[in-house]
Amino acid sequence: MIEVPLPTPEQVAVYLDWPLTTDQDGDPVAEDAGLIATHLNMVTAMVRSYTREVPFTAEGDTGATVPNVVATVIISATARSVSNPAHSKRTEVGSFSEAPAAFTGFTLAEQTVLNSYRRRTA
Repeated sequence: MIEVPLPTPEQVAVYLDWPLTTDQDGDPVAEDAGLIATHLNMVTAMVRSYTREVPFTAEGDTGATVPNVVATVIISATARSVSNPAHSKRTEVGSFSEAPAAFTGFTLAEQTVLNSYRRRTA
């Protein structure tokens, strides 16, 4: 099991193939970092609650690490949430129509990963 730091907005932006810019120090920064951070905090809190904080190795979000598979769940769930913040089921404009993915909870694959870290008893 490989422990990694909690995911960043930049990792979610890369997963979504969204553009990155650079800050004054030359570090990559997601253009929508604020929006992504809001969704990332929500999903991280949901994972913490779902697993009763079992995979998290430090208190609070600063310095916390998680197994890489849990980080992957956080990134993929955040990507679904941030790519459709209105949680719309269908969008139609003229003849264009799309049904975007919406975050309605963890997918079966994500639940499988999280269940392996979830403590089932108090």
